[in-house]
Amino acid sequence: MELNAWQHSDFNVKIMNRKVMKWIKALIIPVIISSCSKPDFKKAELDVHVEDIEYKVGDPIFFDIKSNADNIVFYSGVAYGDTLSEYKYKDGRQVSIEDLKMSFNTKLGTAGTQVNQLQVLVSNDFNGVYSAQNVDAATWTDITSKFNLATSTAVVNSGEYSLNQYTEPGKPFYICFKYIVRPRIAYKTSRDVTISEFLITNEGSLGKHNVTTFIRSGFASETAVLKGNFTPAEGRNVFSSTSIQLRGNTASGTTEEYTEAWVISKPINTDFLVLGADKSIPLKGYKDLRQEAFYYTYYKPGTYTATFVAFNLNEDGRDSVTKQLNITVKP
Repeated sequence: MELNAWQHSDFNVKIMNRKVMKWIKALIIPVIISSCSKPDFKKAELDVHVEDIEYKVGDPIFFDIKSNADNIVFYSGVAYGDTLSEYKYKDGRQVSIEDLKMSFNTKLGTAGTQVNQLQVLVSNDFNGVYSAQNVDAATWTDITSKFNLATSTAVVNSGEYSLNQYTEPGKPFYICFKYIVRPRIAYKTSRDVTISEFLITNEGSLGKHNVTTFIRSGFASETAVLKGNFTPAEGRNVFSSTSIQLRGNTASGTTEEYTEAWVISKPINTDFLVLGADKSIPLKGYKDLRQEAFYYTYYKPGTYTATFVAFNLNEDGRDSVTKQLNITVKP
């Protein structure tokens, strides 16, 4: 069959279009494959150099870093004061209790004239069951005289007092604020007492760290043991996340009642303190430019293990490399 001129031309166009489409597909498919393929996972490399291994206190130390890694962090090896940055404790550090010290603030209300209403007690044989019977069964040592207490509406800091002599290995101890209200006719009107800024610290070779703060102490209405005829509707004792306010009865018919409020902490561990993981200094993140120079200064003499960790990380995994240098710092 012969084709006329018009049919012949249309036929050629169709053939040409088919060839063009095949050519376009041949170009597109590799591009799609290339765009969908994952980049090769880069193995981390790291090299660090210093000019010397001995320096003086206060001298800036230049670390020359060569690395292809996306991320780099630095552990100084310092372990004193507020800085704990030793690589060997990157997963957590636990220290022995050396010197427990306690402090708190008090202030009195504007009304009332009773005195010596607040006592501070400690026990290491209380069983942790907050009831009058169990409180009475425990041995409590009165340490009130070791602290400065408020005598007016002005806030007074108690000063620090060491609790080491009241601890016993393997046993936690409990702190109690005991608030006493005596009959009004004989002892006049009671006076509110507010306690705040409660703190127990451990001071040792690594510096000073918190053992128990007010918010972690557990002082709450649930841990308060009340003795005597209180009037619940008055809501005398007020607990918040920052303070305890202890108040006596004021309702008619209750002011001659002798009452005690024992506000007791949660058990406090006196054997060891968990400080958590030591902190590193981030030098480079995956979006940052290449890190080639870093300066660090030591302010105490000693021998430090400076540790650099470089790593690459993606959905396929993690590859890291560590470089350590021993640095001697002289006075």
